[in-house]
Amino acid sequence: FITRINNLTSHELIFKLITEEFLNQYPFDLAGSFTLKEEKLYINNSVTRSQRFEEHRVAWEEFYRNNLPNTRRAVEAVSLAIKNNVNFYFNDVQAIMHIPMAPKDRDALKALKTPRTCLHVPIRKGGEPIGIVSLVSLEHPIPLTDEDIAFLENLCSFIGTAISNAELYTTLRDTQERLVQTERKRAEALQIAKEAAEASAEAKSNFLANMSHEIRTPMNAIVGLTRIVLKSGPEPQQRQHLKKIDTSAQSLLGIINDILDFSKIEAGKMDMEIIEVDLERLLHDAGQLIATKAREKGIEFSSRAMLVKKK
Repeated sequence: FITRINNLTSHELIFKLITEEFLNQYPFDLAGSFTLKEEKLYINNSVTRSQRFEEHRVAWEEFYRNNLPNTRRAVEAVSLAIKNNVNFYFNDVQAIMHIPMAPKDRDALKALKTPRTCLHVPIRKGGEPIGIVSLVSLEHPIPLTDEDIAFLENLCSFIGTAISNAELYTTLRDTQERLVQTERKRAEALQIAKEAAEASAEAKSNFLANMSHEIRTPMNAIVGLTRIVLKSGPEPQQRQHLKKIDTSAQSLLGIINDILDFSKIEAGKMDMEIIEVDLERLLHDAGQLIATKAREKGIEFSSRAMLVKKK
């Protein structure tokens, strides 16, 4: 029994096992358990030994659900047992029905119809009461020795430890579930951010690609028409201007290709290639692009490539 109850992680199961076990160990006919919350006792459950007493059990449990014992005022037996942290044992209730008692106690006994022995034992945690177990016989008085009552008190104290363990387990489980939920939400947020970043990168790449293609079309027309005019035999000065137009257009096409390369890099499709370069021609073409602007500012611009052989 102790092993079973210590392995339980639910208050409801602990109280159910407690009340059932007490009826197995002692010849009581009815057992119930209460939990203390904010100076009031709430009945958890009740069980009976025989179906013959089911009507008594239902009436008794319903009474306490509708009339919560208050430990601050403490006028009935169960609330006094909690407030004073002691057990209350009545060997034969019928023998004391004629004496004055709290109205709620009398009403609770009437709900039982034929109460005989009643025992209220506090459930303790760290020595302080956190609930109570009530045991009732309905046919015959049950004589209990001091050792019997002491054993029941010790058992109820152990129950308090089991309840503390269940509360700790519940707290740990709830904390773990919250951590799992937090981690799941974080993973979902990261996934959403990743998808948004990928969508943004794809949109940017598509924009760059589309823009580059839109610019490339008229630039190809400019290059084509410039070369047609160059083949028509223009005057030397015109030829020089047309070559500058052609060089500038080719440079612009190169920039467009570079923009497309950025899109390829982001898509992981960039291919590297090795090509030969005429350095002198490259410097000459670059110089021609800025020579006109330089002359407008009174600057003579020239470029020359010198090849140096390594010794």
